[in-house]
Amino acid sequence: MLEVSDLTAGYGDIIGVSGLSLRVDPGEVVALLGANGAGKTTSLSAIFGLVKPRQGRITVDGTVTTGWSPRRMGRAGCALVPEGRGLFPSMTVEEHLRLGAFLAPRGAWSSALEEIFHYFPRLGERRRQVAGTLSGGEQQMLTLGRALMSRPRLLMVDELSLGLAPIVIGQLYGELTRLVRERGSSLLVVEQHAPMALRHADRVYVLEAGVLTLEGTAEELRSGEALHRAYLGLGDAGRPAAEAGRGPAVPAAVGGRGREASRVGGPELSRRRRVYS
Repeated sequence: MLEVSDLTAGYGDIIGVSGLSLRVDPGEVVALLGANGAGKTTSLSAIFGLVKPRQGRITVDGTVTTGWSPRRMGRAGCALVPEGRGLFPSMTVEEHLRLGAFLAPRGAWSSALEEIFHYFPRLGERRRQVAGTLSGGEQQMLTLGRALMSRPRLLMVDELSLGLAPIVIGQLYGELTRLVRERGSSLLVVEQHAPMALRHADRVYVLEAGVLTLEGTAEELRSGEALHRAYLGLGDAGRPAAEAGRGPAVPAAVGGRGREASRVGGPELSRRRRVYS
């Protein structure tokens, strides 16, 4: 479905992500993890056309889409749920959802609307209510529903869990991944909440300071220490990196630069380009 090779992108003189390669297969849920500032949002923005890639190749269903505009990406069957929701406070739930169907075939928005209400019944209960009066969880449901109205083959979500209570995060992940898998579409989710993403994803990529440092199945990462090292700078047997003889115990996502990307349970990937900010 989606394949990204050696992607580098940023803003002005700042490189946000460098040498990123990943793939999302049809029907698959993939998580892109990393601490704040790791380059996750830059990666999604470059894939969807909000930021122009400086190098690399992006393909969707075998078609090269590198440098395409967001509008063209939408017509290619992709949708992006950005961080921050982007709702109009005075518009109702149903009006937001109908906006999301502008790329759907004429006359198809009614069935799409009922499908969204099936997976997110709270939105059906609030269909006449204005978005500004919804709770945070309901607003995030609405943002997801709006993107899903166009029936995208690839949905990309930036920070699904941001600002939400754990019980709400679990409900959203559960319904979203169920909908995606039942449709046979694909999901690429950017996340800081690693435990929840690992519970629902098939495969995981981890960014540190703009560089891909770790990839593997969610099961591999749940059962090993590699993800703990990537987030917390831990060495062998859970000891701080300084005690394990690997340098200062600084969180890798904050202080790590130019590390090698490794495949959990497999050989190390090629060394990635150093990123400076």
